[in-house]
Amino acid sequence: MSQYPHIDLPALDPDLPLTLGAFASEIAERYGPREAIVFDDPLNSARRTSWDYRALLQQSRRVAKSLIAAGVGKNGRVGILLGNRPEFVSSIFGIALAGATAVTLSTFATPDEIAQLIALSDIDVLITQRTIARRNLAKEIDTLLAHLPHAAYPFLRRVVTLGAMPEDRSESWDEWLGSGDSVSDALLDARAARVSGNDEAVIIYTSGTTALPKGVIHLHSTVVKQFRWESQVYGRHIDTRIASPFPLFWSAGLVSVLGSTLVAGGTYVAEEVFEPGAALRLIAREKIDEYYGFPTHTAALADHPDWQHADLTSLTRVQGNNEFDGHPNTKPDPNWNHVVAYGMSESCTSVVSHLSTTPTRIQLQSSGLPPARHRTSYYRHWRQRGAARRPGRGDPRERPDPDASLCRNAAGRQLRSRWLVPFGGHRVHRCKWLFALDRSDQANDQDGRSECLS
Repeated sequence: MSQYPHIDLPALDPDLPLTLGAFASEIAERYGPREAIVFDDPLNSARRTSWDYRALLQQSRRVAKSLIAAGVGKNGRVGILLGNRPEFVSSIFGIALAGATAVTLSTFATPDEIAQLIALSDIDVLITQRTIARRNLAKEIDTLLAHLPHAAYPFLRRVVTLGAMPEDRSESWDEWLGSGDSVSDALLDARAARVSGNDEAVIIYTSGTTALPKGVIHLHSTVVKQFRWESQVYGRHIDTRIASPFPLFWSAGLVSVLGSTLVAGGTYVAEEVFEPGAALRLIAREKIDEYYGFPTHTAALADHPDWQHADLTSLTRVQGNNEFDGHPNTKPDPNWNHVVAYGMSESCTSVVSHLSTTPTRIQLQSSGLPPARHRTSYYRHWRQRGAARRPGRGDPRERPDPDASLCRNAAGRQLRSRWLVPFGGHRVHRCKWLFALDRSDQANDQDGRSECLS
């Protein structure tokens, strides 16, 4: 036991808001004029856009009013097909304030995949952008949805396009926002007050790496709890300036990067498209202190010709973080360590984690502990001859069951089990640490799935 010392993971304040809409109002009141989001907008000649926390709430309320004016009701589903940009964030919070459910759609998806996801999700309104990188999303959507209403998408009544041109069939973002100006603040506040932490907040589609993408339905309380917990796990603070290529339409970008930063009053610097040279310049210009990416991202930065002489003096959250840790210009914070965690879409990011203050030597021994107040169970659904049984302690197939943060269901289907079935071989130590096993030693009983049973 001594080699796995106890670490107190943070408890959450039960009096804080548990809905995304109330969360947006809370941070606007708390942090007001502080910079919340920065973005170089390709749809506006790469001009630097900056929103403070009050502007974020104001824009979110405009989205909410436009949804109300469009007739979207409680639990109505609104698709977001956007890159990492401020309007993605205002859409997430605006949809929540209106009492609707956000459906985040991958900009990596093909037109056929987008069509399938729209049909599966029963979307009422689709919010998208004209172009992203070299892709013309508006043209693809126009071809896909030539006429509305459409029998294949019986609930879809409106498509709104950021940066729309006159030749596009969809409604422009600015016109659509203007359509909600007649909705009163009193009506919006009344709608927002009827939303509870137990209502559906967001449907996040899995990547489809090991199976067909599944639309994981998360409650407001699940998302907000993860925002707050991840903020403490990663040690985010009011002066945090974080940049990341992680897409907001997946849980890691939405929760581990965006939400956890906003909790602390920090600044999220959005990257819509990852390009190593541009990322290095962005870090220098915006004084980024934490760059959150996959090892492939940091490796690409290190391979760029400008890497050795890049101004990375603002980066302090680098200890244990691949190439950044060894760069001559970074200034590592000795009290912060790159976080080792384990999670998935079904748990709205982390199931278990270490704190950023946990020494690296300890982090490398396990994937960590479940967050405070998450129940750890030694029961799980065991797929053997259609029966469920209880594995014994020490069984490699034990799993922690983060009941407070596990998905409610999947869009368009009924889950057969509430038990967590993650990928890879893991075991739970008697002190509740989660350990990864060598994949070659574990029998995969999931038929290639990394999601909840469905």
